[in-house]
Amino acid sequence: MDDAIYEHIGKVATEWSYLEERLKTAVELLASYGLERIHEPCRILVAGMAFDAQLEVLKTFLTIGPMADPEELQWVKRWAGDVKQSQAKRNIVVHSAWVYDEESEEPTALAVDARSRRARMGLNLDAFPDGIDGLPALIDRIRELQGEMGTWTQLQFLRYWPTTDSVFPAGWPKPA
Repeated sequence: MDDAIYEHIGKVATEWSYLEERLKTAVELLASYGLERIHEPCRILVAGMAFDAQLEVLKTFLTIGPMADPEELQWVKRWAGDVKQSQAKRNIVVHSAWVYDEESEEPTALAVDARSRRARMGLNLDAFPDGIDGLPALIDRIRELQGEMGTWTQLQFLRYWPTTDSVFPAGWPKPA
C-alpha cells in the first residue's frame, strides 16, 4: 500500500488535535470571564474532558450568566453540527484498519465495531466510501473548522477583554 495513505491519516489525526486545542482555548477563555488573567485557573476545567463535553460547556456559557448571547449560541450550535459531521468521518479514518482491496485496487477502510450486529455478521469493508481521494477534503474541512473557532474565540476575547494586559495565546494580535 502506498505510504500516502498513512500520511493522510496522520494529517487527519494531527489537524483534529489542533481543532481540539482551539475548542479548549475557547472554553478556557469564557471560563476566565471576570478574572484578571486569561486561562490561569481555568485550564483545570477542561483537563481530561471529552471533546463533546467541552462543546456542551461552551454552549452552557452562552446560555446562562454574564456571557449569555443567543446569537453567539446559534453560531456555536451550527459550528458544533459541522464538527460532528467531520468528527464521524475522522473517527472512521483514524480508528479503522486500512487494507488493500484487490477488487478496486485501492486502500479501503475496514471498520471493526464489536458492538454492532453487522460486525458480528461480517466486516464493513467500505467504512469510508470516499476512500483515499476523500482524505484531503476532510483535512481541509477540519482546518476550516479550526479557523472558524479561532476567529470566533479571538472576537470573544476582544469583546470581553478589549483593553486587557492579560496573557494573549501565542499568535493572537493584541488590540490596538
